[in-house]
Amino acid sequence: MKCQKKILLISSVLITLIGLFIFIWFCVRGFFYEQFIIPTGIISLEKSSQFGDFIGGCCGALFALVGVLLLFETLRLQRTEISESRYVFKLQQFDNMFFNLLTLYNSIISSMQGKSFFTQKQQSIYQNFNQDGGRKIAKNAYLSFYAENEPIIAQYFRVLYQIFSLISHSKLNEEDKVRYAKIARAQLSKDEIFFLYYNANTIYGNKFRRYINEFNITKHLSILDKLEFKKYCVSLTNIENHLLHVAFFEIRKGIKECIKQNKEWYKTFLQGAIAIKCNKIDAFNIKFIVIRTLKEIPNDVQQGLGFNEFTPEQLSSLFYDFLVDVFLYSNFFLLNDKNTIITSRMTQETTKITITYAVKNSKTNIRIV
Repeated sequence: MKCQKKILLISSVLITLIGLFIFIWFCVRGFFYEQFIIPTGIISLEKSSQFGDFIGGCCGALFALVGVLLLFETLRLQRTEISESRYVFKLQQFDNMFFNLLTLYNSIISSMQGKSFFTQKQQSIYQNFNQDGGRKIAKNAYLSFYAENEPIIAQYFRVLYQIFSLISHSKLNEEDKVRYAKIARAQLSKDEIFFLYYNANTIYGNKFRRYINEFNITKHLSILDKLEFKKYCVSLTNIENHLLHVAFFEIRKGIKECIKQNKEWYKTFLQGAIAIKCNKIDAFNIKFIVIRTLKEIPNDVQQGLGFNEFTPEQLSSLFYDFLVDVFLYSNFFLLNDKNTIITSRMTQETTKITITYAVKNSKTNIRIV
């Protein structure tokens, strides 16, 4: 649109200059050469009429064309202003509905005695969860929580669903949709996101899955906060847990960058003791490599601290579960279906251990939220 406007204005200026040049050139020619304008004051009517016919036919047509172009631009600007006015009105209507739903959401939170309700329940579930339990047992633990608190928790999720459904189905542009989604997502505590994730893994929240993927609502849910990853956190301190959360967030971001930009991503942790590499072989194949060098690692507070607490076998298992979560469970199998296969192979040398993972899907492109 900006390019069209620029071309239109440049064309109008050029045509106007051409018309003026023709007019001035013929005036000079008529005065000095054709002499239908004579200095003595006598004007040749025959030649001047021919001059007038030419100027009217040529320059007049050019100036008329400029007028048409400028009229077209005026009409276009009017249409744009009308369209923008309609969009502002639509935005105001949406704004009212959106913040009314947010008010309802906050009133439900207040009736639950605040966000501490989710914090207390999450801590209770996490503490009572068997560290060797897998995703099925984690799902059952959530279903028990839901059954005990169904009257209020069901209403809570219905309102939350309506908020993101409203954003998704609105006729707002993508930029405004993202802005409102971020406002809604900012209302959610870490513990609320924890329950939202597990709710979406049940029949009670299967409709919510598309919005969780669309707006990346569980973006800030650490994999180490998920029940099925508890077995990896037993030997970690709170600082190590946090630093591993930051590291995994960075790695996930790197995988996304690798897939989107179709280029290798590489990063090291713990002063090079842990190296991560991600390669997109093609649309259906991703290679992910973890290299653990066998050297002394200082216990300085740094990103990735905690990786050094795992044996090679534990590290291999941790990253396997991480990749399964990233490509399958975190998007509820909506982006990558059950045809996605993840395999691993570990090789040990004198100075390092290399763990190679292959993510493959024979039917659809590999994607990530």
